[in-house]
Amino acid sequence: MERASPLLARFGGHLRKHSNRAKKRIFGSRTRYEDVIRPAREQAAAEPPAALKYPPTYQPSRVLPNGWSAPPDPATVGLPKTSLPFQVERTDKGRWLPVYTDVRKGRTQLITLVRKVSGDLEEMRGEMSKVCANQEVRIRTGPRLEVKGRYTAELRQWLAGLGF
Repeated sequence: MERASPLLARFGGHLRKHSNRAKKRIFGSRTRYEDVIRPAREQAAAEPPAALKYPPTYQPSRVLPNGWSAPPDPATVGLPKTSLPFQVERTDKGRWLPVYTDVRKGRTQLITLVRKVSGDLEEMRGEMSKVCANQEVRIRTGPRLEVKGRYTAELRQWLAGLGF
C-alpha cells in the first residue's frame, strides 16, 4: 500500500490543477469546472478500448530508453507482415520508425505524425484510432497520418509489435 505524501494529504488527497481564479477565467462564470471535467473523465472511463483488428504479435528483444527498437529479421521471425493491408517503412538513417511529435499553434497543440505509410490508408487510420484512444486520425498528403495529442510511444510500440 502506498503512503500518501504530506503534500497530497494537505490538499485532500489530490493536487489542484487550476486555482479558483483560473477556473473562472477559463470556464466562465456560468460553467463550473467540475461540470466540464467530471463528465469527460466518466465518459473516458466508461468506454472500453476497442479491440484491434491487427494486434501486435512481435515483441522486440530490446527497446532503448529513447524508444528505438531494432527492426525484426524476417528470416528468423515468422511475421505475417505481408498479410497486413498497410506498410510502414523505417527511416534510412538510424532505422527509426517514422513516428514524430509536432508542436503547432504557438506551442499549444501537439500532433503525432506517422510518415512513410503505404497500402490501405483507411484501414491503418481505423487501427491507429483504436491505439490512440479513439481520437480522430487525419490522412494528409505525403502520405502521412496525423492525430491530435502525444501518442508517439504508443504508436511506436504498436508498429514495432506488428513487425515494422
